[in-house]
Amino acid sequence: MTHRSPIDPREVSRDHPDIAASLNARIGIVAVIIVCQLWALTAALDAWLGGDVGAVWWLLVFQAAAFVSALLLWIASPRS
Repeated sequence: MTHRSPIDPREVSRDHPDIAASLNARIGIVAVIIVCQLWALTAALDAWLGGDVGAVWWLLVFQAAAFVSALLLWIASPRS
């Protein structure tokens, strides 16, 4: 007998399509946040090496906002 976790994709998509859609949407949003954070990290490094400290601070604020938004998305997610 195998034990399945409560968020097994095979069970969720078959039995609860609304939960599967919510999970897929959260995964997509977090993926976009991560890609934006990688872009901001690259831009911040380029600005730092170019001597533009003001841009680095703005990008640091963006990084913090992206982290907080991903954290809020995780906290607001329904528990199964």
